[in-house]
Amino acid sequence: MREEPKTYIVEVHDVFSGDDLVVLVDLGVEDLWKRQRVRLAGVDTPNAVNAGPDTEAGKLRSYVRNLVRGRKAKLRVISRGANSWVVVLLVETPEGEFNLKRTSFAIWYLSLS
Repeated sequence: MREEPKTYIVEVHDVFSGDDLVVLVDLGVEDLWKRQRVRLAGVDTPNAVNAGPDTEAGKLRSYVRNLVRGRKAKLRVISRGANSWVVVLLVETPEGEFNLKRTSFAIWYLSLS
């Protein structure tokens, strides 16, 4: 029997790269949160951990950070690794939820053209 993916409410705490984020996971107990590094499923962006702000990786990191940092989101865990989880992230905005994978990267890459 296949287990359903776990879903959590999270707040995006930081962005290392376009596909590598740190979230605060609401564990469902009053004031109990877990800091967790996550990778976005199906997304592969340049590593921006040490990239300058004028590089493609640095610009993408800034774009994603401005889009999601401090926002609430629903996180669906695809797999759990030793250092990070692979996830789908549905970010809440005033206009509704959006899947970061399906929107932000397409918009950002098109804006470079």
